[in-house]
Amino acid sequence: MMQTTTPSTRIGRILLALLILTLSPLAWTHSSPLDIQTAHAQGGPVNIITNADFEGGVFTDSRGFQVPDNWSFETCEGVENATVDLDNSQWADGVNSTRVDTGPIRNTGCLGPNMRQTANCTGSSQTSLDCNFSFPLIAQSILAFCMGMSGTGNTLSVSDTQGNAFSIKQEVNTNVHIACGYSTTYTSSGSDLVTLTFQSNTFTDFAVVYEVAPDSTNHQITVAPVSDSGPCTGTGSGLNLACDTQVAASGPPFIFSMAASTTPMGTYSAGNNFVKTTIAATGNAQYSNSSLVANTSCMSSGTNSVSYGVVCVFLRNARFSNRTVGFSQFRQSTQGVGYNITQLTDDPAGFSFWFKLQPDNSNGMAGFEIRIFGAEALAELDYAINPDPSVGMFQNNTSNHSLLFYGYQPGQWYHFSRNLRADWLAPMGPANTPLNLNYNFTLIQFQGFATKTGTTIKSETFWLDNVRVYEGAGQVPPDNQQLPQIRFTDTTGYDVSNKISFTILDPSGNTVPYTYGKIVPPGNYLLEASYEGHQTYKATLSFTNTNSIPLQMLPLDQNKTAYLAVNGTAMGMAVSENSQTQVKFTFSGTGPYQVLVDLPVKPLFVERNGARISDTDWTYNATSKTLSIVTPDAGTFDVVLQQVSTDFLTIAVISGIVAAAVIIIAGVLLVRRRRLRRGRVSKISLSNTRRRRR
Repeated sequence: MMQTTTPSTRIGRILLALLILTLSPLAWTHSSPLDIQTAHAQGGPVNIITNADFEGGVFTDSRGFQVPDNWSFETCEGVENATVDLDNSQWADGVNSTRVDTGPIRNTGCLGPNMRQTANCTGSSQTSLDCNFSFPLIAQSILAFCMGMSGTGNTLSVSDTQGNAFSIKQEVNTNVHIACGYSTTYTSSGSDLVTLTFQSNTFTDFAVVYEVAPDSTNHQITVAPVSDSGPCTGTGSGLNLACDTQVAASGPPFIFSMAASTTPMGTYSAGNNFVKTTIAATGNAQYSNSSLVANTSCMSSGTNSVSYGVVCVFLRNARFSNRTVGFSQFRQSTQGVGYNITQLTDDPAGFSFWFKLQPDNSNGMAGFEIRIFGAEALAELDYAINPDPSVGMFQNNTSNHSLLFYGYQPGQWYHFSRNLRADWLAPMGPANTPLNLNYNFTLIQFQGFATKTGTTIKSETFWLDNVRVYEGAGQVPPDNQQLPQIRFTDTTGYDVSNKISFTILDPSGNTVPYTYGKIVPPGNYLLEASYEGHQTYKATLSFTNTNSIPLQMLPLDQNKTAYLAVNGTAMGMAVSENSQTQVKFTFSGTGPYQVLVDLPVKPLFVERNGARISDTDWTYNATSKTLSIVTPDAGTFDVVLQQVSTDFLTIAVISGIVAAAVIIIAGVLLVRRRRLRRGRVSKISLSNTRRRRR
């Protein structure tokens, strides 16, 4: 059966269809899994520091430290007891900061001595190897060697043409014999040939002898053998072999190691077999400054199953034997990206971070430093915070510049902000030469100092948060802000902070509990101040102004216990009279105004410019003893406390005259009465006398 429709029904269906067609695209846009959104490129500067606020995760290093992802931490520069962790009780952004405890100074160092040259030597079916250096030795060098032999013989001796004495460490197992050693005396300038004598065998023997030279400051080198826990051995297969037990290091080591096998391992290469070994508790290959020992594992050219040994030699610079300065190293590398300094954002806040310092003891802090590397000591900019003289001098030259900052107090968060690009391009050295722009910005390193002067040890803990280094053009996004110290003064400059109550409102209008140094999100904050419950100041809070805030408050007495206070729009306040009967004052500006006057009694009336203002425009609080005046205009105000009017005075005078006249008339009448009475008495007495005479 066909269904009939009325015109109104057809119109309703048409409207419904139009409504569905209108709403359907909207519904598809928000719910369809095929929703495609246009990508917008982010404009403006970009922070190139990864995990800048330490909220992006941590990893546990070999020492058990919780190190923030993308950051690294080193302790070997004289502060081997330094620690790092996340602190969720101290932060400037998010919920975490990084805490680094630098700890006391120790005689340790990250860098081994400089290897000047090597002498490689090999031989088969012989009793000795002669290792001849290509270049003459320099004075004050030490010779170090490592040697591998196949066979069980443990007879080994070392001599050289300069007549040095040697100390030897060996590892001898079945068909494995390796040995390392060093000269216990210093060399002289000239040529040298080192001879290694051992038990004869039918296998190929090899050795490397190193000339370890003083550093650039000509410090001598002292030596220390491997600790009692080494050498070590192991069994394994493959190309890379490692020691299966830890070798404990004593002092800053420079380490040589090698592997040997029970069966031939193919062709040996000295560079592949004599390598630096993981020995410290850090588990990191820390000592890799020499280009002559480039590998970090014991490598063979074959894949046979082998047994092997590792022997280590410890050498250190004399300057590490009695250190006076050390530093922890918390850092992030940008070397993989390679930002040239000229690419950094040209902005006063192009580089910024939050930090807090705390001394480790009562001796004070040694200092806090931020090092910006193109290349260490070749193109480097340093920011030094509160450096103690015990740290040493910060010298400026054409490749290294330091900017020093003082006055940062312990236990307080600070926001450090600089134009890194400008600081780098216009160094403040005597040569006034920009740092080498051929180097990219490769590393940022935060370090706490530890020093020892006599028996006085100084060090500190530092907290770090929200590290920013911006790249690209434009304005840097706002950072968090720190509530300043808020103080108030009257018009004479006297501090009235104890008389004022104030409130801080965030950009949403919510009250912010005030604590000096409290860190708050970016935005405009409002400061409202009141005296005796009445608002006297309202303005945007300045986070950079460290001066006291002047209020329109004028003292009415010498002891500054009573005040005339007007809200902040008033100007030119002056009091022309202040007596028991009247307070008269003037101010100018554009209203409306709220005026507060400390008064001992309630006024009789208030005048502005000679005319009384309505009693509804002023109130007196007997409890606080304050007069509040609400007025749209400025001018001259006369507050009358007590006054005798002219009419009342006239009536009082007339009444006094009348009273005096009445008193006088009454007195006259009284005198007359007395006289009359006396006259009558006299007459009576006379009459009686006469009668008696008769």
